[in-house]
Amino acid sequence: MLMIRKTFAAILLLAAGASGCAESESTATDDPKACKGATYIWEHESSWIPIVLDEARTVSRGDELKIAGDPYRPWSSSLKTDQNVNAPDEILKALGRELDKPLANVGRSTKSEAMPMTTEFAGDKAQAVYFQGVERIDATFTLTCTGQDRPINGHIVTWNTRSNSFGTVDCLKPLSANPIEPLAKVAAATRCPKDSVLARETVAR
Repeated sequence: MLMIRKTFAAILLLAAGASGCAESESTATDDPKACKGATYIWEHESSWIPIVLDEARTVSRGDELKIAGDPYRPWSSSLKTDQNVNAPDEILKALGRELDKPLANVGRSTKSEAMPMTTEFAGDKAQAVYFQGVERIDATFTLTCTGQDRPINGHIVTWNTRSNSFGTVDCLKPLSANPIEPLAKVAAATRCPKDSVLARETVAR
């Protein structure tokens, strides 16, 4: 198992079989309304999206492994509607209640989740790729308000702020010795050298 010991950071990384989660800010838990008599119809889906994918680095026991934490394809939480809305943030809060999850505020970028650090490598020789990712939420809605002739339609793109997950894969080891979650497979396919054991097995699957 690939292991990394923290020298400064807020987390301990356990790779090739482990990952972790970091908690971020959450939305309010009160019950505000976007308009009088607000009633929603929701359609939503979630997916795990990488927000940090470092380049593969070859390390041996005792080496210093610098994790850049550079944002990967950053994007921001957004909300779009086909009509003007007095309190658009209340729509996001309503989605949070629908999902029972804290969601990133409109305008917040995934760059805010990146966690650069330096660690001392404590395992055998490895070709390590560090990754971070979040649970992205895509939702469409129809909002009906008392006294309005036409419903409001819109689309939200955001993420669960408690879902920030991280870990490492070792390109020198097979799939069976690495984390199995979707983010790890993306890291292997994207950052491991094409001729590495892990990249070949990942593509084959």
